[in-house]
Amino acid sequence: MSFGGSGIRNFSILNSTFIGGNYGINSGSMSGLLLTGNEFYNQSSYSAIVASSNIVVTHNYIENGAMTNGQCLDISGGSVAYVFNNTINGCGFSGIYLGGKSNATIENNTIINASKGIYLGGGNLITVRGNNLSSNKEYGLYSDGTDNSRYLLNYFQGGNASGIYLGGSDNLVVENNI
Repeated sequence: MSFGGSGIRNFSILNSTFIGGNYGINSGSMSGLLLTGNEFYNQSSYSAIVASSNIVVTHNYIENGAMTNGQCLDISGGSVAYVFNNTINGCGFSGIYLGGKSNATIENNTIINASKGIYLGGGNLITVRGNNLSSNKEYGLYSDGTDNSRYLLNYFQGGNASGIYLGGSDNLVVENNI
């Protein structure tokens, strides 16, 4: 499913199933997107790529997404994102990628068997809290160029070559991670 454009506002995708293909969802620039209760299986590139402001991504399930390239959940550009209570099992690159966002929270997600569990590629005022990042090949949490952010109460288990990577970032709080 591809959609987007500056004229689209307040759009919801609820309780849908996406099987195979390059993308499950590919949204262009828009404002106000809700993705909840969806299931994604076996996408070769991105399970969901979202270039929007004011988004909520919650209670989705992804299995074997982004197996050849891309991210399972790619959330880029704009401001205000809340990503919580999603489960990702198997991802060729990053379970959740957040790039260039300001004012975002990634909370209570479970990411298993990705290359990088959560990949933060620039941004400001990001909170990563209470996530279970297990058996990821490279990193549980990879942060590069993300300023004024907090990484709290995340759980890293088995397989992660490194739990947390921090590079090129200022004013970070890393606290009570296991």
